[in-house]
Amino acid sequence: NNSSEVRVHLNGEVNQPPYPALGGVVNELDTGLQGNAQPAEHYDDQRKLKVVQAEENIHLFLNMHALRVEKQGDRIVAVVAQDIQKGTMSRFTAPLFADCSGDGTLGFLAGAEFRMGRESKEQTGEPLAPEESDKMTMGASVQWYSTAGDRPSRFPDCPWALQFNEQSCHYLIRGDWDWETGMNRDQITEFEFIRDHALRAVYGNWAYLKNSSRDRAKYADSQLEWVAYIAGKRESRRLLGDVILQQQDIQRRRRFPDSFVTSTWSIDLHYPDPKNSQYFPGEEFRSIAKYAQIKPYPIPYRSMYSRNISNLMMAGRCISVTHVALGTVRVMRTGGMMGELIGMAASLCTKNNTTPRGVYENHLAELKRLARKGVGKPAEIDKDTFRQAEENGRLANKGFIHCRDFVKGWLRYADRKTGLIPRNLSRDKDIWNAQDSAADNYPFMVLTAAIIDRPLFDGRMRNMLRAETMFTSRIGSLPDTYSFTKQDFHDSKENLGRIIFGSSEYVKDGLLPLTEWLGPSPWSERMINILDDLWERAPVKTKYGQIVSENQEINGEMLQTLSRVYWMTGDRKYLQWAVRLGDYYLLGGHHPTRDEESLRLRDHGCEIVSGLCELYATVNFAMPAKKGAYQTPIHEMLDSVLKFGTNEHGLFYNGMYNKTGRHDRDLADTWGYNLNGFYTVYLIDKTEAYRQAVQKALGNLNDYYKNYQWEGSSADGYADSIEGAINLYNREPVDSTVKWMDSEIKVMWDMQQPNGIIEGWHGDGNFARTTIMYCLWKTKGLTIRPWREDVVFGAIQEGDGLKISISADRSWQGKLLFDTPRHKTIMNMPLDWPRINQFPEWFTVKQNKRYMVRDLTSNTRKSYTAQQLADGITISLQTGVPQYLIVQ
Repeated sequence: NNSSEVRVHLNGEVNQPPYPALGGVVNELDTGLQGNAQPAEHYDDQRKLKVVQAEENIHLFLNMHALRVEKQGDRIVAVVAQDIQKGTMSRFTAPLFADCSGDGTLGFLAGAEFRMGRESKEQTGEPLAPEESDKMTMGASVQWYSTAGDRPSRFPDCPWALQFNEQSCHYLIRGDWDWETGMNRDQITEFEFIRDHALRAVYGNWAYLKNSSRDRAKYADSQLEWVAYIAGKRESRRLLGDVILQQQDIQRRRRFPDSFVTSTWSIDLHYPDPKNSQYFPGEEFRSIAKYAQIKPYPIPYRSMYSRNISNLMMAGRCISVTHVALGTVRVMRTGGMMGELIGMAASLCTKNNTTPRGVYENHLAELKRLARKGVGKPAEIDKDTFRQAEENGRLANKGFIHCRDFVKGWLRYADRKTGLIPRNLSRDKDIWNAQDSAADNYPFMVLTAAIIDRPLFDGRMRNMLRAETMFTSRIGSLPDTYSFTKQDFHDSKENLGRIIFGSSEYVKDGLLPLTEWLGPSPWSERMINILDDLWERAPVKTKYGQIVSENQEINGEMLQTLSRVYWMTGDRKYLQWAVRLGDYYLLGGHHPTRDEESLRLRDHGCEIVSGLCELYATVNFAMPAKKGAYQTPIHEMLDSVLKFGTNEHGLFYNGMYNKTGRHDRDLADTWGYNLNGFYTVYLIDKTEAYRQAVQKALGNLNDYYKNYQWEGSSADGYADSIEGAINLYNREPVDSTVKWMDSEIKVMWDMQQPNGIIEGWHGDGNFARTTIMYCLWKTKGLTIRPWREDVVFGAIQEGDGLKISISADRSWQGKLLFDTPRHKTIMNMPLDWPRINQFPEWFTVKQNKRYMVRDLTSNTRKSYTAQQLADGITISLQTGVPQYLIVQ
């Protein structure tokens, strides 16, 4: 069924206890791709064929149909089969035979005992069995899909097909597993009729949708791309063995001495869809499924050989189970592991000159040893690729250690009573303030702890937030500077302007980046409380409404914060406040380049450029008419900055003078912060010049700006500059930028002192902020819990897949956590535009998708939901043994 002919994805888990080595051959054949009714290449027939053809001990005879068997007593001695393409006959002799036909064809021809249909509740005692036995089976599916064309297409009426009306038709563009028919017909003798009936349903429904339905205009450009010409079958004959597995065994977890192949699929039984039965009684082609959940259950070996044909084994959906139990064992990965097990049993039959039953009776311990060892070729490891992942891990590990030491260094200077850290370690050791201690240093101590020290995060970091809220809140939630020696506010009198500035910095530079990573938390609550109090007390009157300040930096910070918080909360008051500022700058007399004498482009001044561009992106989705009003002034601002504010390499000067076209001499370390705005507008309006501005700057870094004297060689200058490169490289991966980021991060790291302090002022926090961004780039967003210094993990992304290397100097067990598209899952943003102090997304797991994780070290693989990966998968490391994973 997992072929381009039928197109059903694989289900069931492999490599499960009690014999986790089972599944090795399945893994060789498994593409890892999910999805029914997908394009042919999704099922990669050629890959499977090559795996089989590469085996020296396999002789492959394709297109053969078994016609009869020859027997001696209760043994099969030969099978006669016909090539359905050439018509030639062949005779196959062997000491052992395996029926993996699905229909139990070989067993039937040999006279093996079998059942077909449903057993009664009286026969089996199964709660899910019907009161009376019958011939009903699960049906066969004919899947299909359509594609959207670029022009209307025609489809003929089909008078020979099933006829539909508005009540009976199905408004769909693809048919999945539930296009299932033939449940009350013989799945063997009437199978072509069943398939043809399904085709009549597909073509008749599509003809109605295209030609007669009320929504035919919606289907005008759609065309039927593919319809299966072979139906995917679920059930027919079940050959009987020494054990007939049934529902109670599975759900009560009965232990058999020969339990081997673990079934993980639910008991999944299909029935005609009652609604479909209303319109097509006895001719149903749609189904429903009823599920009974199970815990993983190992199937006994004795259900995999015939009880009356002494040299016949079986694997797949024709093994010895009841109709109800078939609901869990019938999926393909589980059937594949059965094939591995009976192959092992066959080798013991040959070695010991015994029968399949004899293996159970006399050689079960030997079969268990083989199952523990497993079969299948060791995975091929691309050493070059994983060498890069290992190097990324070493760099990330070094960065995490730098961040840990930064946190430890600063915590040594925390005030004993409040637990708060000082503004700096020289003249302002006595104070905590919002715009520096709270905005720049503390948040990235929190983030470091969240990633590598959860006890510190849950303890001291939370306590610092409680203390900060308790001791520094002065006007409502708005914080003011606090003196440790006074144990009171540093200034006896309130200064609303100073308090607004500190609050704005704390919210935008500190609490907002934390919220984008952590999601809802006490820090996001603090952010919202401060933001609300700022705007409730907004002191500046304009014709557009009250705003918090006339200062460009504060208003730029507010534009960024309000735009994101609007999406996060859905509360339109934040959008309305942001639009007041947008109108003030873009529609009033305060345009940053047209009306103002100068525009600062370095730190503090760059906020207004990015802020207005973030608002522009927001109103593009939330207020299209306002976006239209802003478009010309936004482009005017950006065009002017490009013309007068950049050098020949595309980097920005510290400032520009709008009336004269002059600019400062020195370059801004925040060049990337400005370019965030340009790229945001490119994403909205597709203005290629703005994208080219980003590419130009990134492309020139490695040639001209290695070891550049940002802010007079301050670590903070390096931090801001490297952040800009990381964030923009995430969108435009210019190759040479990698070398520059790798070299400059080392320059910045070398500025850290042995005690963990970098330069002893609040800018040290930006060292940790950018280092974390760099580390997450090298791990592609992966983190571990618990973090330990000797556990080294890194990754490299290839297309939609991820290759991971993880190792430890001593044994370690913990969780490997994957990142999510946080701009959606946390912030609810419609687009991931680049943002100042954002932690970029690299490899993210998407909701409602499944992922295959292949462990090349153990040659096992397992399927996970996106949520399972986000919550973390368990990893066990042995001392000095690297583990290599591929995620698809």
